Amino acid sequence: MPKTALIVGVTGPDGAYLARFLLHKGYDVYGTSRNIGLARTDGLRALGIRDKVSLLSVSPVDFRSVSDAIERVAPQEIYNLSRQSSVALSFSQPAETLSSVTQATINFLEALKLGDISIHRDWGWAPDYVEAMWMMLQHDRPEDFVIASGVAHRLDEFVSAAFAEVGLAWQDHVECDDSLRRPTDIRYSRGDPSKAARQLGWRPRVGFAEIISRMVRAEQEKRTSPPSTQVELKLLK
Repeated sequence: MPKTALIVGVTGPDGAYLARFLLHKGYDVYGTSRNIGLARTDGLRALGIRDKVSLLSVSPVDFRSVSDAIERVAPQEIYNLSRQSSVALSFSQPAETLSSVTQATINFLEALKLGDISIHRDWGWAPDYVEAMWMMLQHDRPEDFVIASGVAHRLDEFVSAAFAEVGLAWQDHVECDDSLRRPTDIRYSRGDPSKAARQLGWRPRVGFAEIISRMVRAEQEKRTSPPSTQVELKLLK
């Protein structure tokens, strides 16, 4: 059974490319815009996927609109790409621009329900792991290596740290729903990278707290930076 994805802000260039990528992965893709009747779907048409994406009118700053969309679509994955796209308005209306980003994020977090957040996982930084991949191929003979941080953290630690980065208490925005718990789940997962350290000299450089901080900062920068006119022009060619 294919996964279902909801792309908030699907009519922008990033949203259109993401929709095409997920369709190629076999997803059922739903996309939103504030007003589908007035939204420009040139990007979706240029990529030949307009008829393959189910479109919904959703206002990200309206909790009821967000909640209704999630209930209707029941997505396994949500990609929030909505933001103020007018550079002029972002300068003339900075408070409204900031509110449009933060309120939309809060609404989606409020509408979502998480499962068991007491599980332990070994979190790592992808660029560190990419370096480990290269180092394995430089090794004088093929061997198996475990690439991990070697430290396990509870999922609620991750959630708490992520919300703290934007000055929020996660307990005010996350609801745990027992019906979403998996029938079976690995309670504790931690890798042992000691062999990679001994034979490759590899050790992770970015720790748990810094990973979360960098991820949140990246999301903030993505939502506050102006859209790329160059990318949009390339998309529509």
